Amino acid sequence: AKAAYDTILPGLAPPTGSVLINEGAETTRLLSVVLTLNATGAAQMRFSWNGTTWSAWETYATTRNLTMPAGADGVRTLYVQYRNAAPAMILSAVYSDTILLDRGLPTGTVVINGGAATTDLRDVVLSLNATDTANAVTSMRLRWSTAQAWGAWVPYATTQNATLPGTNGSKTAYVQYRDAAGNISAQVSD
Repeated sequence: AKAAYDTILPGLAPPTGSVLINEGAETTRLLSVVLTLNATGAAQMRFSWNGTTWSAWETYATTRNLTMPAGADGVRTLYVQYRNAAPAMILSAVYSDTILLDRGLPTGTVVINGGAATTDLRDVVLSLNATDTANAVTSMRLRWSTAQAWGAWVPYATTQNATLPGTNGSKTAYVQYRDAAGNISAQVSD
C-alpha cells in the first residue's frame, strides 16, 4: 500500500511575465521590431499579432527580433504567452504591448516674413506649419541652399527666427519636418 501525502513539484505554477515592443516606444516606422521579454518560470514562448493565430513554441529568450505582418498603418498589438518546461507545460496568461505603425510622411510649409517679397533686414521670421496623419511632428531642420548640409534637428515650432546668409540677392529657405516615428518629409521651401 502507498502512503498518502501531498507532493509539491517545482514548476507547476504558471509562468508570469511581460513584453515590450522597441523598449516601450509608442510608435515606429518599421515593420521590424525588437521585443524585450521578461518571464519567471518560462521555458518557452510564442507570439501572435491578432491574439488568435500563434507562432510555434520556441525557447524562451529575453530579446527577440520580430516582423509585423504587412498591412495598413495603425495601432498594432503583439501578444505573447509563456509556458514552463515539460512535463507540466503550464501556460501563462497572455501578455501584450501595442505600438503605432506610422509610415506616412509629414507634410508642411515654410513662409519667410509672412510671404513678403523683399526685406532690408537679414533677420527674418520663418512661419512653419507641419502635420502628420498619425503622429505629432516633433522636429525640423533648415538650410539655405540645396548645396548646403542640413542644420541640426531642432524641436518643431510654428515660428523660428533666422538670419539670411551671404550678400544681397534672392534667398530660399528649405525645411524638412520629422514626426515621432522618425518619418522625414520632403523638403519644402520659400
